[in-house]
Amino acid sequence: MKSQRARPALRRALPPLLSCVMAAAVLSACGGGDGGSASTSSPSTSQPAAVTGTVATGQVMAGAAITIKDSSGKTVTATADANGNYSVSQAVYAGLTAPLLIKASNGQPGGDLYSVSWTAGAANVTPLTSMVVAALSGQLPADFFNLFGTSSKASALITAANVAAARQQVQTALTTAGIDPANIGDFFSATIVAGNAADKVLESTSATLPSVTAFTAQLAQATTQNNGGTPPSGGTAPSANADTSTFGGCMTSLALSDTLPSGIARTTLTTLPAINARWIATSYKMADVDAYGNPTWSVTRGADTEGANAAVWEMQPRQSGVAFQDNNGPITAQAQPTQLIVRSTNGDHLAFHLNLNDYFATIGGAYLGYQENGNADNPASVEEGADYRRGFYFAAGQTAEQPLDAATSSGQWYSRTRYTLDDATKTATTDSYRVAFYGMQTITTPLGSLNVCSYTANGTITIGTRASVVYSTMLYVTPTLGAVRRTYSETDLDANGHMIFSMTNNRDLTGVIIGHTNYGESLAGGTLWSQLLNQLQ
Repeated sequence: MKSQRARPALRRALPPLLSCVMAAAVLSACGGGDGGSASTSSPSTSQPAAVTGTVATGQVMAGAAITIKDSSGKTVTATADANGNYSVSQAVYAGLTAPLLIKASNGQPGGDLYSVSWTAGAANVTPLTSMVVAALSGQLPADFFNLFGTSSKASALITAANVAAARQQVQTALTTAGIDPANIGDFFSATIVAGNAADKVLESTSATLPSVTAFTAQLAQATTQNNGGTPPSGGTAPSANADTSTFGGCMTSLALSDTLPSGIARTTLTTLPAINARWIATSYKMADVDAYGNPTWSVTRGADTEGANAAVWEMQPRQSGVAFQDNNGPITAQAQPTQLIVRSTNGDHLAFHLNLNDYFATIGGAYLGYQENGNADNPASVEEGADYRRGFYFAAGQTAEQPLDAATSSGQWYSRTRYTLDDATKTATTDSYRVAFYGMQTITTPLGSLNVCSYTANGTITIGTRASVVYSTMLYVTPTLGAVRRTYSETDLDANGHMIFSMTNNRDLTGVIIGHTNYGESLAGGTLWSQLLNQLQ
């Protein structure tokens, strides 16, 4: 029989961060507004600049504080302009002794970027150049920056040949992680323009890696291990100074000291399937409640009552050039498709599937909204047919979240304006939430016992004076697999503060593809929906 209530769209309020992390190999910092990414137009100067570059992470680091240190330890400073561009004049450069080490700071914990320059010319400062610094020195970039200028051994590392070898090490590691930077050429001199190859690689790096900070530290560790356990720079090993007060520091600590359980299946794939991650429900409950707190309608689908695989989420790779519409009209966006398959293993053949999409800005990666659609082949006895559609979208131009790696236990508050899909009145609601690092812990999952770093997103959606939605999300993340567990709870309140609806939506990862490696449950067999249809016939 038909359910008494149309199933609500998932009221996610951790747009970019949650979605990035859930997308197979996380998330560390998709953020960014709809505005442009980096530009390479140089600030006007009275004479040609000796060193120029762009500071960017997939969005520009406007106003970044630039510190340039030479091999003698002398430092000079500059400030990136609104487009992320900086320059060092020939007069200033003449007073420096090459090679140079460059740091760009935005004031966020763990948010510094690093680069090198062994001769005059271009020196971009990006996560990719930070990775090269780590692979070159065998140290965390911040530690190498502190050492540089006090050690001739450290200075001697920065040569064109050594930097090229470190760049190749980074490129190989990124390719293994499912990111291909080969077509952008030199990381240090590549032109970074909104939407071009270099910009897309930077955005893909932030969107794909569970933690850019941890990935960078792993590159340093690999160099140190290949050098007999001592960093080539002669400085401290990367495991010595991991700051575990931030999410990125927690992930770094795990990346340097923890390995995945040997029992997790690993399969190398020649051909990639249509899906790249599969999640199962561990608890999936919804209920309407009367004024006395008694359920008037409820549904439960999950391993806690109906056995494994009662609800399954199957994620697919991101798609580009997808049509989307926000409050300003139609735009082109990126989409992260997921298929939700709801079924029962207790003899009830009432099963259906939904197409879920998270939308992101083509430039900058900002989260735009969420939509779920029914399907024509769903049973007639459920409401999720071809005409079923639910979702929401955020107002254009929202403030970007800080990178997840920078999250601390005190957290960061955000407020965003959102609208309900297909609401002709465009009634605005306010979504206020706090993203905070929770801690390091050990959890038991279908993949085995895993050490994870977790973070929360707790907030309230205010619907004028009529009602509100209070929600809490927690993500449990590993450096290699990304998110492996996600818990979500929601309580809807009426204007008097009485609960009228509650929801629990918890899930665990069972299989994921990173690059060409399938971890855990095999995903090569395709979607479960086609298999389920065969079982029900």
